[in-house]
Amino acid sequence: MISILIPVYNFNISDLVHGLVEQIKDNSIEAEIIIVDDSSSKKNESNSELQNLLYVKFEQLTQNIGRSKIRNYLASKSRYNYLLFIDCDAGIYGSEYLKNYIQCIYQNNEVACGGTIYQEKAPEDRKLFLHWFYGKNREMRSSAMRAKNPYNSFSTFNFLIKKEIFTKIKFNEDLIEYGHEDTLFGIELKRRGTEINHITNPLIHEGLDLSTDFISKTNKSVYNLRYLYENYPERKQLLGPIKLLRYAQVINNLGLAWFFKMQYHLLHKKLIKSLISNNPSLILLDIYKLLLFFSF
Repeated sequence: MISILIPVYNFNISDLVHGLVEQIKDNSIEAEIIIVDDSSSKKNESNSELQNLLYVKFEQLTQNIGRSKIRNYLASKSRYNYLLFIDCDAGIYGSEYLKNYIQCIYQNNEVACGGTIYQEKAPEDRKLFLHWFYGKNREMRSSAMRAKNPYNSFSTFNFLIKKEIFTKIKFNEDLIEYGHEDTLFGIELKRRGTEINHITNPLIHEGLDLSTDFISKTNKSVYNLRYLYENYPERKQLLGPIKLLRYAQVINNLGLAWFFKMQYHLLHKKLIKSLISNNPSLILLDIYKLLLFFSF
């Protein structure tokens, strides 16, 4: 009935997979769990041992193929008509997680998004604070809030989709670096008139990045965004879900791109220093991303 697909990179997924196997057994679900390690730089024997569990298949790639391509690869290996994509740094929050998605299958949902939550308390290690602070304030939203803009709220972190729909869309493999593969997927779902059901069925985002790593991923994400802005054939469709692009469009129309590029070179070190401090500002993060956009 359901293929659970988990792309892995440098993360221990033992707790996640054992929890999923337990829920499959408890609810007598016809399921498979397919795990593909995208050539992690840090080998984890606990992950490879998961293939000894019932329902689980594990594969180790010898070369990193990227976030989009590995998800398409996972889907190609699946047996069942519904695909449940879960990021490797997710943790199970509720005992009825799979049962809730099975209900979506019975209701013939085309796509269902369960959402993301972060731990309630700030991490003791302040070097992890920026990621947690961003996640709590920007990514952690109720199903009702997500449903107001269903396509803009689409996320690859935790979602269910009919296989027949996925195979017609797939993730854009032109995006190699981190970021915005979910944006393009959401745009394509909207273009095709595919309904997204946003439900309250979250996973915990457990993989907090060090602030320096979070900034590095932000850089890659903005680079991808700039690439899309310059190469995506229907640029206007990107403006709706991405506020940063709307601001960038205005700046370009005013002929001020040169000024923002200059400001990036003048200010980026100070901005980064502030962002990795104990008291980061999300407004400064937005400014940093806007300046960075014009630096490429």
